[in-house]
Formats: sequence, C-alpha cells, structure tokens
Amino acid sequence: MKVEKNEKIPRLISGLDPKETAECMAAIRIRHFSKGEVIIREGDPCTGLFFLKSGLAALQKYTTGGEVVTLRIASEDSAIGVEYFLKKERTFGYSAEALASGELCTLSRENFVRLMNKYSQLKENIVVLMAERMEDQNRRIALLAQKSVRQKIAYYFLMETSEDKQQDVMRLPGTKEVVAKYLAMPRPSLSRELSAMQSENLIQISGNVVTVLDRRALLKIVEES
Repeated sequence: MKVEKNEKIPRLISGLDPKETAECMAAIRIRHFSKGEVIIREGDPCTGLFFLKSGLAALQKYTTGGEVVTLRIASEDSAIGVEYFLKKERTFGYSAEALASGELCTLSRENFVRLMNKYSQLKENIVVLMAERMEDQNRRIALLAQKSVRQKIAYYFLMETSEDKQQDVMRLPGTKEVVAKYLAMPRPSLSRELSAMQSENLIQISGNVVTVLDRRALLKIVEES
C-alpha cells in the first residue's frame, strides 16, 4: 500500500520508515461514521486498537440509574480502547458516541501482534499511548476533585489551554450539554457560570471558541479552598 505524501500517519505506527509504515497502513481498516452514531458499545469485545483519524467522540458510561457519564472526549488521533486491548478479558467498559462526523481506524489484535514482533518501535508506541491514558485519567480525577462549579470550569480551561501548549484559545468539543456532562454538572449551571466569567473578563466566548483572558485569575479560583 502506497502512503500519500500528505497522509496523516497515526501515532500508533509513527517512527517507522516508509516501507514499514506502508505495511502497517495496509493492515488498518477505516470506516466513516456520522454525528450521533454510536461507534462502540459498552460490552462489545475489544478486538483490536481503535483510533480516530478524524472527528470527535464522547466516551460514555451509563450508571445504574440510567444517567450518562462522559469519561473523556476523544479527538483526532486519539486511541480508543488501548486500556482494554492488553487485558485478558477484552471488552469495552464504555460506549463511544460521535460528536462530529469522521473516520475510525482499526488495527486488529492479530495484525498488531504480528507487526509488533517485526518492528520494536510499535512496542514503544503502545507504551506511550498507555502512559497518555494514565495521564488523562489523573487529569480527569483532578478535574472532578474541584469543589465548586466555578472551580471545575476554571480548571478545565486551564487544562485545555495550558502554558505548555502556548495557547490561550480552545474549542469546546460539542454543545454545552456535552461539556456539562464531561464536567459532571447541570447544563444550566454551566451556562450561568460561563456568562458570569465572561462578564468578569476572565474568558471570552465566541460560538464554541473560548479565549482565556486572565489565566492568573483562573488559577486563583482553582487554588481557593
């Protein structure tokens, strides 16, 4: 399989030479999905490694009370299911619902093991993906540990526009309903707090684009006991 010059290579198979990359790309299956489509269902067998070539997806879990909890927002090149791929009993512990149309790449377990045995770089890549998942989980725990609605929102904006990323602008990954579920708060509470933060010149909102205007003030909110 020939890899086009401008084709985006998944991080899972990065670091290989062109011939090795082409072999790995030939083993990947790609399918299109539409906004609102359930890409993966909780309880489905995790038969390989999944990652978004494009689009957005909310990784969700249903509580015993029937409520939906958003665990993570997966964006372009995000790995899905890597935490289940290496387990003995490989079934998804969450569902994935598309927030925007895109493409899902799948590399079967059999093909990945075969390629990993040939190319040691793939072993390093899977370790990096696992480490990123652990970091995501730690950030999520820190987010949910914030006591107030305002602190959660401030922490979220700081996390998504960190100084390491050298940017003060972020794009909300979906509707306010989606963001509210991710932040574990009622949508009206989110809307009220966003309006208040904007009136206080802490942030600026234009559509679904948020610009952090006063990072120091947001840090102070998070640090409040």
